[in-house]
Amino acid sequence: MTTNIDDPRWVWEATDPAVSGSSGDISKLFRNEGVKNPGILAADAPADVATLMAREVIQNSSDAAKELADELGEEAPEFEIDFAFESLEGAAKSALIGSLDLAALAAQIDRADGPSARGRLGLSNDDCLTALDGDVPLRVLKIVERGTTGMYGPFVGAKSKLYLALISLGYTVKAAGSGGSYGYGKAGLIRGSRIRTVVAYTRFREQPDDPGVTRRLLGMTYWGQHDADGESYTGFARFGNDTGTAVVPFENAAADEIAERLGLDTRDPDDDEDLGTTFLLVDTSVEPGDLLRAIERNWWPAIEDDRLTATVIDDGDHFIPRPRRDPVLQPFIEAYDLALSAPDNMSPERKRAVLTALEASDGVTYELGALGLVAESGGWSY
Repeated sequence: MTTNIDDPRWVWEATDPAVSGSSGDISKLFRNEGVKNPGILAADAPADVATLMAREVIQNSSDAAKELADELGEEAPEFEIDFAFESLEGAAKSALIGSLDLAALAAQIDRADGPSARGRLGLSNDDCLTALDGDVPLRVLKIVERGTTGMYGPFVGAKSKLYLALISLGYTVKAAGSGGSYGYGKAGLIRGSRIRTVVAYTRFREQPDDPGVTRRLLGMTYWGQHDADGESYTGFARFGNDTGTAVVPFENAAADEIAERLGLDTRDPDDDEDLGTTFLLVDTSVEPGDLLRAIERNWWPAIEDDRLTATVIDDGDHFIPRPRRDPVLQPFIEAYDLALSAPDNMSPERKRAVLTALEASDGVTYELGALGLVAESGGWSY
């Protein structure tokens, strides 16, 4: 397969009536996806886009980490995930604009037929494509996971995790016991970019059905169906290796080189500590503080049990999720602590109840654990 990395460009997918199709504006399929904050959890709730990202992106990464741990056992590297926000200015901004061919995305908007093109494409009137040459910093978000399987599988059919994560619709090909789906994870990524542009650079272990490949990189843009210069487009665009007949991911050294051009840390093919995926979200719509609270609200049991190591980084400043500092979460965490173990002295507003074991019809006894209760003195709950 010929690899062209000299001047990679976005390639728009033409509408083809001969095959089943869909619009690239798949984010709207999840527009009504509930981000529920019932009762007291509505207080100081993070933005929906931050909640969707924290919930679904971490879920997919966590599932991949569990799969790797099941495969490698104690040799599996620790699962970690960083959300690194960066403000690109000057040469760094120009380098990303050129390397990722963002000018071509802006030109596609101008080519789109009819009034209100941005609205039909699923874009707002305020994003980086309106002023690429301006002095406003370009905000990007790099999501860097380590200790996961990466997105392995040959780029054929539905065998590729990279295909499932970035391109497919309606597939939920996950191991038993996994949470979420690739669809919702995709929505969490897409809604995190104002221009709906996502790049994935992934490192995985070589697979028997995919010999010789350990890294891939692919970019996707998800806009609405549109016509431009007499042609009809689905709204999907790919940034990858244009072979002349298809646009497929860059592989191995080519993937590393493109990743480096885009400002991403490359991953060592010989070091399992580098297993995992890096996502680049251009012109991010997520605020670091919102994302930090969303991680605390959605993942506090895993954080408290040391099963999740997540960090939010804002232009070099590191922030660690600390659920116990959130007053909304404090009573839930206290009840959780009570359920795990009884303190020596317990106030009347606190109660721990050990649940009666269940005797099943097959003769097996199931221990049901304990319930921790926290009430407010003088309130209805007490």
